[in-house]
Amino acid sequence: MLSIKKERYILHVFFVIRCLKRKTPGSTRIGIAPSRKINKAVQRNKIKRRVREMFSQQKCHIKEGMDLVINIKAEALTASFNDLKKDFEYLLQKSRLSSQ
Repeated sequence: MLSIKKERYILHVFFVIRCLKRKTPGSTRIGIAPSRKINKAVQRNKIKRRVREMFSQQKCHIKEGMDLVINIKAEALTASFNDLKKDFEYLLQKSRLSSQ
């Protein structure tokens, strides 16, 4: 019998967050996937660095034992870091991953 995993996803302006509760306890893991519309490697790496920084700033407020996949939309390239951070925090609160 196959077990069906409950995956939730929340989307907003710059990101889509998919979250899944792990069976084994531990710290929250993150996977970052930029859109295929972001063609240049320099741009993809820059936006991934920004997301990693936002995650590290919010890590102490995020629930333990979760797997997160963050899909980055192409619109994120033109946004400022503060706009990205606000959107990221909004998605964490909306998905009930943040304890703030």
